[in-house]
Amino acid sequence: TSIDHHAIDYSRFYPHQTKEQFIWDRCTETAMKVYNPAVHPREPFSKARNVRRSPFWEREKELGGHFMELGGWERAHGYAAN
Repeated sequence: TSIDHHAIDYSRFYPHQTKEQFIWDRCTETAMKVYNPAVHPREPFSKARNVRRSPFWEREKELGGHFMELGGWERAHGYAAN
């Protein structure tokens, strides 16, 4: 590319965040959120998800978990019963 990558510290990213498909999905979705009608700033991403799941993910899903991604991990942000 024509971008100078010299000053970028790639060690601060998780391995899955350096994959080309992940970058493409996140950049595309972020641009859509910025340039299309505004959405809630904490609306979870819909692409490049389910990279990491805990052993409890399936049970949390059964309990009606609503998930957000943090550092690649799918985390229950709330439950249907809330």
